Amino acid sequence: MQIFDCTGVGTPNPCAIQGSTASPPLNVNSFRTEQAHIGFNLVTVVPSGDPGTQRSSVLFFEGKNRVNKACLGVSEGEMLGPALAENTGLTELNINWNHLRGPGAVAFARALEANIFLRVLDISYNGFGDPGASAVGEALKTNNVLEELNMSNNRISAVGALSLGLGLRVNQTLRILVMSRNPMRGEGCFGVLKSVRDNPGSALELLDFSDIQVDREFDDLAISVKVILPALHIKTAAHRVEYKRLASSLHPVPTGVCP
Repeated sequence: MQIFDCTGVGTPNPCAIQGSTASPPLNVNSFRTEQAHIGFNLVTVVPSGDPGTQRSSVLFFEGKNRVNKACLGVSEGEMLGPALAENTGLTELNINWNHLRGPGAVAFARALEANIFLRVLDISYNGFGDPGASAVGEALKTNNVLEELNMSNNRISAVGALSLGLGLRVNQTLRILVMSRNPMRGEGCFGVLKSVRDNPGSALELLDFSDIQVDREFDDLAISVKVILPALHIKTAAHRVEYKRLASSLHPVPTGVCP
C-alpha cells in the first residue's frame, strides 16, 4: 500500500506508479464527500486479472483530506494504517462517519506511532471501541506531532478511556482532545483527567467530555488540575466552553450516514 498526496496535480496513473507498461484490470472504489472536489480513490491492481492473483493497492488523496461518509470499513482501515504510517504529505485528516472498528481501527491507530506529519485528526463517529482507544493510547506515547484529535462517538467505555489515558500521561504535544458522546461515564472521564494531571508536560488546552455526565469526584479533580494547568478548558455535560480554534478546525457533523 502506498499513499499519495495529489493536491493540485491530479490523480497519477496507477500502472505508472506500479512501474508497469501494461494496462492491468483495475478494481476501483471511488469515494466522494459532500464537496465534489474532495475525495480519494482506493485502487486495487490485479496484474493478471485473476482474482486469486496477489494484489497491490494504491491510495490517492485529492484536494484536502476529508474522507467522511465514505463507508470505510475494517479492510480499508487495515490498508489505510500502513499507508498513513509512511505518508509524508498529510497534515490534517478528517475520516469521520465511517465504519473503522475492530482490527481496522487498531491498524489505523497504530499508524500514528510512525507518522510524523499529521497534526489534526478527526476519527469521530466510527466505532473505534476500546481496542481502538487502547491503540491510540499506545500511539500517543511516542507520537510527538499530533495536536488535535477528535474521538467523539466511538463506543469507548471506561475501560478504553483508561487505556487511552496511558498515552496522555506522557504525551506532550496534543492540545485538543474531544471524547464527547462516548459511553465512558464519569469513571472514564475521571481516568482520562487523572492521566493529564499526572503529566506535568501536558500541552492540553481543551478536553471535551460533552454529553457525558460526571460526578463530584470529577469536579474536585478538575479544580486541582486547573491549578496545575491553568490554560486547560474542560467541557462536560451540557456546559459549553468557547474555543475559537476548535470551532474553526472541526467540520460540521454530516446529516447522512452510510447505507
